[in-house]
Amino acid sequence: GGDGPSRGSAGDLVVLPVAGVADWDPEGDGRENPDLAALAHDGDATTQWRTEGYRDTGDFSRRNDKTGVGLRITLTRAARARELVLTTPTAGAAFQVRPGEAAAPVASATTTGGRQVVRLADAEPQTSYTLWFTDIPADPADGTRYRVYVGEVDLRGAANGS
Repeated sequence: GGDGPSRGSAGDLVVLPVAGVADWDPEGDGRENPDLAALAHDGDATTQWRTEGYRDTGDFSRRNDKTGVGLRITLTRAARARELVLTTPTAGAAFQVRPGEAAAPVASATTTGGRQVVRLADAEPQTSYTLWFTDIPADPADGTRYRVYVGEVDLRGAANGS
């Protein structure tokens, strides 16, 4: 999706061009609804990617199989993202934004169940960023599973990529 420029203390920010969005499950079976991943960046927040449905707990710190799941956002060229714009109907999911292959996040937040803008700490320009969910709530549509839905995700940065 494209939300147009954002203005703020970081100067004029623009939506960074995205080459693709893919599911990211490196500690599991390598698949987290890959057929739906493109829906998280198609300009329509009503079409959504979702995690698989997890039983018992959505808190990955209490699971012994993985520390989280998410989406890998690949840019058309390296850029320093300053904000992540996330639209999700899911409230209460804890997430991080990780630059490139780094495990250290540049932001940590909790989903609000709507559209939110998350400021990112400064990092070197990257060609990809990971939206990494570490604790997901029970799915209100299915009380037996834990799941998060993502309607749209964008990264914003300076027009010149710096």
